[in-house]
Order: sequence, then C-alpha cells, then structure tokens
Amino acid sequence: MRLSGIDAPEKKQPFGQRAKEAMSRPVFGKTQALDRHKVDPYRRSVCKVSVNGRDVGLEMIRHGMAWWYRAYANHGRSVEL
Repeated sequence: MRLSGIDAPEKKQPFGQRAKEAMSRPVFGKTQALDRHKVDPYRRSVCKVSVNGRDVGLEMIRHGMAWWYRAYANHGRSVEL
C-alpha cells in the first residue's frame, strides 16, 4: 500500500528510518480507516489513511517527514475496501 499524495524517504535514504518511525507512531496498534483511490502500476492500493479522523499523510507532511506532490495526489474516485 502507498499513501495518497505524499512522498517520503526510503528506508536506506537519509532520514528514511526517521520517516518510517514517524509513520509507525500514529498507526501502530490502532484502527485505521483506508480510503482507496486507485491501484498503482505495482498493484499496490493507493489510500488516504486516517486514525481517529486525522489524515496520517498530512501529519507526515506537517512533521517534515514527507512531501506533497501533485503527481501523487488523488485524481480518481474513492472506493470502499
């Protein structure tokens, strides 16, 4: 799965491990709401992920652990999982 609209460092890139930890904190062991927008060319679901009504991707951007890219933003319709 990929988060819709954001890009973050890969684990082996600078800040990759910190980005992974920042992503894990708000979601690990919590109920997550997934809003799937599309499936990418690698057959991964591209989703908006929310925990307690908060957009996890947006939180990653706010904390400086990810970037928003128009090319990665949702242009499809939402579907139920």
